[in-house]
Amino acid sequence: MNIDELTKQNSRWQMVAVKICGDSDFAKDMVQEMYISCLKYDDVNSSFVYKTLMNVYLVDCRQQKAVSIDEHELELVYDFIGRIAKYYWNRMIIRFVGFKKSFQ
Repeated sequence: MNIDELTKQNSRWQMVAVKICGDSDFAKDMVQEMYISCLKYDDVNSSFVYKTLMNVYLVDCRQQKAVSIDEHELELVYDFIGRIAKYYWNRMIIRFVGFKKSFQ
């Protein structure tokens, strides 16, 4: 995805950011930071975006130091990211297999 394709899915990224941080205002800031990080690359995928959002959150938590990250909460977030990445990976494989079969 390039930056134009990323911005078309802005509501999706904000929903993910809200699930990570629990605050809609901060989620908007996280998404903006994610766009800035993604500008460095020509092409990114959904997994990269999820990981970038998580990293933006963790950097902010480290800077504030008043916010503690419970290990269980962090585990839940990584599980959520893993399930989403697996879902999109499976969709990509299904499309590839279907594409490959059409040529046989």
